[in-house]
Amino acid sequence: MRLMNWFAEYDNERLTEEKNNFNDINKNKLIKFGMTGNGTTFTHYIKDGYFKINQNYVHFLLDDSLIGKTNDIINYKEKIQITDILSNNGKTKSNIIGYYTGFKTENNDFKDIEVLFWADFANKQLKVRLRLTPVNKLECDFNVVINGKMNEKKLLFENLHERKEFSFNI
Repeated sequence: MRLMNWFAEYDNERLTEEKNNFNDINKNKLIKFGMTGNGTTFTHYIKDGYFKINQNYVHFLLDDSLIGKTNDIINYKEKIQITDILSNNGKTKSNIIGYYTGFKTENNDFKDIEVLFWADFANKQLKVRLRLTPVNKLECDFNVVINGKMNEKKLLFENLHERKEFSFNI
């Protein structure tokens, strides 16, 4: 049983994980992409660059520039496997401990920008995971704007061209 499923929307069509393969998504026609289940819906409005989580509007700013206007979508789940080594049958049990949905993009200062919403079932938290590879600067401001309220984070990097990951609870 899946706890969350992706969906993709075009002008007059909706694809779902239950009926379609992720590779069937035509990213050039994509208007909305998201994930729903377990009482939560994440929706990425591709052309406008913002997210909606249930009834909350979320924008991401990197050095005061909106990021998120991209159709390079990401969606995956994190599993753990537990093998019963004490029994004779050695059964393996698989549990999904997290779902991720978000996007990848780049700009003049960062080769890779990856923003993911992370439904962390192991810790029962909703998080944002940000991965950046700087090419021109060693610090920047990352702002998460939720329903008009800005939450600013100063991000520092040790080296250019070295990917760094940041996680925030929301």
